[in-house]
Amino acid sequence: MESALIDVKCDLVIANPPYIPADTPLPVDVINFEPHSALIGGVTGIEVPTEFIAAARRILKSGGLFLIEHFETQGTLIAQLLSNGFNEIELHNDLNNRPRWTSARKL
Repeated sequence: MESALIDVKCDLVIANPPYIPADTPLPVDVINFEPHSALIGGVTGIEVPTEFIAAARRILKSGGLFLIEHFETQGTLIAQLLSNGFNEIELHNDLNNRPRWTSARKL
């Protein structure tokens, strides 16, 4: 991913990275239809989202908007990771009223 984005500068980055912790039991209907690599974000689940945040920090223009989906328990940690290089950090709920995505603006 990084080599393809070396010289790119964007106004908007939307990310839906794998974010589920490795030890999380998954329903059969999820396991049967989604590849493991599309779901598991590392041992704690935050490893892959952290890489996406770092990439967004590099490729977004100043004032650019970053949106990232995450596990419902990761919102506070995502906000902490975004506090370096971003502002206007807001946690948003999904349709089931669970905190599942965050928006932030690049400084």
